[in-house]
Amino acid sequence: MTALDGYALQLLDDWLDGPNNGRGGPFSNDALDGYERDVRSWLTFCAAEDIDCWATGPLAVGRWADTHRGSTARTRAKAVSVLRSFYGYAIIQGIAADNPATEAVRGRVGNTPATRVTTRECAAAIRSAADRYRGPDPERARLFVYLLLAGLRPGQICDLLIQARHTEQHRSTWDVPQKGGGTRLLAFPREITGAVDEYLPHRTHRAPAGSTEHTGPLLTSRNGRALDRESTARRLLRAVLAAVDPEILPARLTGDEIAHTLEDLRPFTVTDARPASRTPKGHGY
Repeated sequence: MTALDGYALQLLDDWLDGPNNGRGGPFSNDALDGYERDVRSWLTFCAAEDIDCWATGPLAVGRWADTHRGSTARTRAKAVSVLRSFYGYAIIQGIAADNPATEAVRGRVGNTPATRVTTRECAAAIRSAADRYRGPDPERARLFVYLLLAGLRPGQICDLLIQARHTEQHRSTWDVPQKGGGTRLLAFPREITGAVDEYLPHRTHRAPAGSTEHTGPLLTSRNGRALDRESTARRLLRAVLAAVDPEILPARLTGDEIAHTLEDLRPFTVTDARPASRTPKGHGY
């Protein structure tokens, strides 16, 4: 096994530390750690296989992706996407001539996750676990899971703003961020409205972190910042689901998969409530 390419390691540090990395802004710390692990794994693979990382092609990347993150289409696509971005940066810097992490290697992965909550018993067990959870910040955890069960995906929940709530007579409506930008006005059922009201007295808000009592993300961390849609949301869900009977719950269930529960199996239903004359707000998702 040859040594890892030192120039590639230096370029990796520059890519991760740079203020403009091609992803629209600075990485979160959790994302940085994950991207570094992926690229270092690729460079380790190249060293072990005696591959020149600057003169290789899609076949080598494909072999690496199959062994690095497992064989599922989604995890393979994520690994290759990270590598594709790294080589894209190398091309911009004039270091690499070609990008071996092609879209063909990445594969086509739809935006909709597979449906794995297939029984009312499973959906009810997830709700019960949220109601019984007594770990850190139980009101926040309960609301997060309730919103998943209503069909909101983790990213939508983390981007939901407290000022996006509207009280209209007997109902509560929210401008919910949509993939691709804009919002959609949705009416939440009374169970979710109740969970929101129970959570709000415990919500942390700090203006320097981008939140106040009446503005900013609905769900916040202990320092008043928006929840990280990857690591924090995943840990929160894992803690709640630990109380569910493993015989009922599919293994390694994700927030996206819960959100994609078939509508007639969900314990909660949100409905489209946008009047024809209402204009969507512009914050993107």
